Amino acid sequence: MLSGSKTMLSSFNDFKFSTDKEQVNCASSFKYLGVVLDEKWKWKMHVNSLLQKLGHRLSVFNRIYHMLDKKSLIAYFNGLVLPHLDYADIIWGDQPRLTTQMKQLQSFESHIAKKIVKGKVTSAEALTSLQWVPLHARRFGHRCCLVQDAMKEEIPEHFNVFRSTMSQQHGYNTRNGCMPKISKPRTEWGRNKMYYNTFNRLDLTTK
Repeated sequence: MLSGSKTMLSSFNDFKFSTDKEQVNCASSFKYLGVVLDEKWKWKMHVNSLLQKLGHRLSVFNRIYHMLDKKSLIAYFNGLVLPHLDYADIIWGDQPRLTTQMKQLQSFESHIAKKIVKGKVTSAEALTSLQWVPLHARRFGHRCCLVQDAMKEEIPEHFNVFRSTMSQQHGYNTRNGCMPKISKPRTEWGRNKMYYNTFNRLDLTTK
């Protein structure tokens, strides 16, 4: 699979790769470690795949929830639904063009919460009753943990972008000199990179 911006990919329309025995077909997407990657790094295919998978989980939940007690229902959510919502969410979560899909994912958590509470309550009241936080807040917390690990140098080498500060770049004693220096991308593809999205979605205090 070739990845990049639309302009970059247009330069490889006739690109072909072959071995001694056969030609290797170029794919527009593939799954790696449970995450669906596409050539433009839009993550829409992964989220749509996740929605389909969670739809099956919700269908099973709707058929069995009346037979289980509250503790078992919570265990079902924590064991068979929440891990899918959390997995790699710092990469694909809250992307600018996936607002609709993010709302659909939140509806899964809200629906299950209301079923567990078993009363005429709003989604927010059901989440509060179970002491659950909305998915966007969970994703924000995961991004904060990533940045914290980056600042403590407890991350892989490919996250070295977090380890230099403003003051180390220009030497001046500025108000934000202690903040990590993130290079500003020049293309949309660069703006969609995980580390850029992760850092820039944090508020100033967290940074």
